[in-house]
Amino acid sequence: MSFFYEGIQDGTGRSITFNRSYRTEVLDPHLFSSLDQVRDLSWAWMLSYNEERPHESLGNLPPSEFKQQLAAEASSYELCA
Repeated sequence: MSFFYEGIQDGTGRSITFNRSYRTEVLDPHLFSSLDQVRDLSWAWMLSYNEERPHESLGNLPPSEFKQQLAAEASSYELCA
């Protein structure tokens, strides 16, 4: 079943990509026996999606690496008074 909400402007590429990834990597390949099982697998997938997976918007770096790189760049600047 597919839903489309007319007039919602933020339902663009990012949410479509996220929903497609979630469906193909979590929902489609598993037969869940409980809601807790869905929650546990979804939580693990979400952590991987948000921290380990490369993101195009971050120069194809995982968010954790991008954050480290940003912190390293920020520490190389001296504050001027």
